[in-house]
Amino acid sequence: MKKYFVAATALICGSVFAQELPTPSSKASVEQRIGLTDISVAYHRPNVNDRDVFGALVPYEKMWRTGANKATALTFSTEVMIMDEVLPAGTYSLFAIPGQDQWTLVFNTETELWGTGNYKEENDVMRVMVAPEMTNFTESFTIDFQNVSKTSGMLCLRWAETQACVPIQVDVDKKALANISEAVSSDDANWAVFRTSASYFIDNDVDHVQALEWMKKSVEMKDDNWYSHYLLGRAYHLNGDKKMAKKSVKNALKMYRDNTEEGDRPYEAMLEAALKEWK
Repeated sequence: MKKYFVAATALICGSVFAQELPTPSSKASVEQRIGLTDISVAYHRPNVNDRDVFGALVPYEKMWRTGANKATALTFSTEVMIMDEVLPAGTYSLFAIPGQDQWTLVFNTETELWGTGNYKEENDVMRVMVAPEMTNFTESFTIDFQNVSKTSGMLCLRWAETQACVPIQVDVDKKALANISEAVSSDDANWAVFRTSASYFIDNDVDHVQALEWMKKSVEMKDDNWYSHYLLGRAYHLNGDKKMAKKSVKNALKMYRDNTEEGDRPYEAMLEAALKEWK
């Protein structure tokens, strides 16, 4: 009987300690892709609650966990550039040292810290200085991304009436070219692989000769797609062959008209403009 009582007690205690309860600072996450780099942030959001924040609740010139509870964690799927410094792919804790005129943002390899108690400077991989600015009032501490483009974005921290942002840059072409090289070298590369690879080279002014070769191959593998003929025409035009460019776009226009209803041809004007330009 005694051992049954012990087992029952352990079961009850286990269920108590396993329960989840709400916390004053809610758990949150945000994800953003910049170019081909995936960035995720996991953090907790304290509220202002009618308190003075920076310079009081969060003292100036002292290490702050950049949120509440467990240290904020950032994960980068590829290496990135932050303030002209390279940060390798991986997961990092984010700390901040706020100041009136400038903040120090700290990227640290120890990701299981609760607050700043066991923080060690020797685990820092990067420190950058950013200038804070006044912004609209934010009740709950917020981390988000602004001004995102194919190659860059701003990681912003906002709380109360203060915002601090740090620029992040990615080498999207390096990753894209590596992906293209792997794809076109594959034994099962199909017409779509060669077309998308050629399109990237055309749109980003990489290698017009190679783009033309890939478009020729794509059309050889599948010659009944009007957009492929249009891209083939673009590739010919970029290589100075206006005769073949005109022929290709004529094929594209005829194919497009033959396969779409009159009055429902949103790309007709684009093809007609190309034909007129390439004459």
